[in-house]
Amino acid sequence: AGDDSAPPLSPGWRTPAMCVFWDLDNLRPPSGYETLWAYRLVEAAFEFADLVHVRAYARDGALDDETAKALTDVGVTFTRCPPVAEGADVVLSTDVANLVRGGGRLARDATDPTARDNDAAKAVASAESFGVMVCTRDEGMAECVAFAKARRDLCDGAVVAGEFVAKNMHRPQFARAMGSGAGDVGLTEGYWRVMTHVAGKTDKGILGKSALVRAADATILWDSKRLFDMPAGNASDDAEEETEEEETEDEDDDDGEDDDEWEVGDLDAVDAAPGGFAAMFRDGAFEPWPPGTPVPE
Repeated sequence: AGDDSAPPLSPGWRTPAMCVFWDLDNLRPPSGYETLWAYRLVEAAFEFADLVHVRAYARDGALDDETAKALTDVGVTFTRCPPVAEGADVVLSTDVANLVRGGGRLARDATDPTARDNDAAKAVASAESFGVMVCTRDEGMAECVAFAKARRDLCDGAVVAGEFVAKNMHRPQFARAMGSGAGDVGLTEGYWRVMTHVAGKTDKGILGKSALVRAADATILWDSKRLFDMPAGNASDDAEEETEEEETEDEDDDDGEDDDEWEVGDLDAVDAAPGGFAAMFRDGAFEPWPPGTPVPE
């Protein structure tokens, strides 16, 4: 079980494993950044868990085969959903509930080769206990998140990761304030000031009014437009290793396909890229991300 000495997602709390459910129809990376964003999600989940598996969902036709392969190559289990409105939402929310009921396992994984052979999925399923992270801004996901949170006998904790305030932050009237402080990358003084102003510093602001936020133990705030520092080294290789995928870096070098895949290594000349986490909202209060980061001044 998770650390019972601390409330879920609070300082010092950990869970043996975490399953990340990524709504690609809602939190869509720019072309070429799919594996980087997957790494960002894995990196965030590792703040609370020792094992992580990412499951991504998109309506059939919304993601091309090459991108889907790039994600599965770094250990992500990708599910194509019915090409109808809310198609991915229905499948994702059902999987969250079924995974919680199944003790970290999905029965349908047995018939899905990408999930059946995924070492990270098997590691999470075999873990003593687990938590879930649902990556979306869709308020319709509140019910499945609330279910995961309520079933503390089955699930250690439920966190939501989504873009709740970023779009309002990037309005022209905040551009000058956003740029004040130490540059325009990551969590700066100006960025923090605008974020807390837009969101409201209490549970009566935008976040407190969200049913999805209220359903979770904590919410991590994503910003698709803000530049964040690139991970050190090749993040795709790191994510593959840490989620217990079997392929090695040497094998990737020998297969002759590196130039055709979107990997963080292809962006080595880039110091910062769009998309990342900036803060966590828990119990009506903000704290900078990652946990333990001081408030920028």
